[in-house]
Amino acid sequence: MYPDGDMPLPPSLGDVDFHPSVAHMRMLDGIPSVVDEKILRRIAACYFGLITHMDEQIGEVITEMKALDLMDTTRIIYTSDHGELFGAQGLFGKRSLYEGSCGIPLIIAGPDIKQNNVSHQLASHVDLFPTIIQMTGGVLEAEDGDLPGISLWDALQGVDDLDRPVFAEYHAQGSLSGSYLIRQGDVKMILHIGMSPQIFDLKTDPNELHDLYGTEIGEAIELKLAPLIYQICDPKVQDARAKADQRAKAEFFGGQNAVSNAEYIVFTPPPGVTAEEAWAKAGKAGDSMR
Repeated sequence: MYPDGDMPLPPSLGDVDFHPSVAHMRMLDGIPSVVDEKILRRIAACYFGLITHMDEQIGEVITEMKALDLMDTTRIIYTSDHGELFGAQGLFGKRSLYEGSCGIPLIIAGPDIKQNNVSHQLASHVDLFPTIIQMTGGVLEAEDGDLPGISLWDALQGVDDLDRPVFAEYHAQGSLSGSYLIRQGDVKMILHIGMSPQIFDLKTDPNELHDLYGTEIGEAIELKLAPLIYQICDPKVQDARAKADQRAKAEFFGGQNAVSNAEYIVFTPPPGVTAEEAWAKAGKAGDSMR
């Protein structure tokens, strides 16, 4: 369906010095300094194929809803948990706060929702809970008062809050330290613990190829956005908490000795299957996965 030769290549970075957070992740993943274009196009073809497969499954759901005459009484939300960089920024997969990873689809349709409307208000997954509560006629409880999300109902009616900032953080696999994203409109900052921040103007640089940190424009954006992060959390405290929890979890499973003595490490065994069973089923394929 998607011939490799027709696939786009990720935006060219040129001779770029990778941010330390990116360089660290590239080192852990063993990404070569130059990735063959054929491989990049093949990865893109596989990704687009996955998207098409998902689209077909959604079509199955919609077809059944129509058969059951539910379309006029049902509101539908489609979203995803992350995107795929497929070589953009020198990275693959997710695990970053670049737009190709943290930018997600969010489509909401149904009765009393404005049709053919594209909202330019920034939104986050934390908004889904209050949105669903309002969409279904429920009322938030007092205990929900400290939740960070907001209902997107006004945006679904075409009334956008374009000044509303969004926040995200990442501490997991491949991270050298905690990273914190704040975006308001088209300007964006990623604060890294122990490293310089990254600052982008997505209006003029949608592919995030030009870090504005250290420039006059970047300083103005940093002065605007940095206080918004600290209104949400103390990044250093949050990073320390995350690292402490990770160390405790590692020790619970045996710590460094458990890793050093492991014959195989399966990244994600299927649900209900032990690592040993996964390797047995993989057979010789496991040799290339060790």
